[in-house]
Amino acid sequence: MPFDVSFDAEMRIVTVRVYGSATREDHYAALRQSQQLCAQHGCRGVLVDLRELDASGVTTLGCFSFGESMATSKESRGIRFANVLPEEVQSARNINFVSTVASNRGALTQEFTTIEDAKTWLLQDSEP
Repeated sequence: MPFDVSFDAEMRIVTVRVYGSATREDHYAALRQSQQLCAQHGCRGVLVDLRELDASGVTTLGCFSFGESMATSKESRGIRFANVLPEEVQSARNINFVSTVASNRGALTQEFTTIEDAKTWLLQDSEP
């Protein structure tokens, strides 16, 4: 599987790392696993590390469908998704499109170029 999903108990966030040429099914599986871990641990933040993802060949329809699924899934409500973009230009554009679709439909998602900035955004409202 070209993805890893884990829970960081100290930071109270779920981390998803997607790499290589992950398939549509891989992306949906990673989303489901991250939602399940959030529910299990009562956390509301997912750091999505896409720096090693090759999404250059993903279709526009595929990007749209995944973005829509993120937003309309009841399991995603209230979860913040911080996407760390790949350097490859077309892959970053495709991720941007997914994020835009999801955001336009109510998902809490933001894009970043560094892991540190993504973590800062995820943690800014998580402290009591």
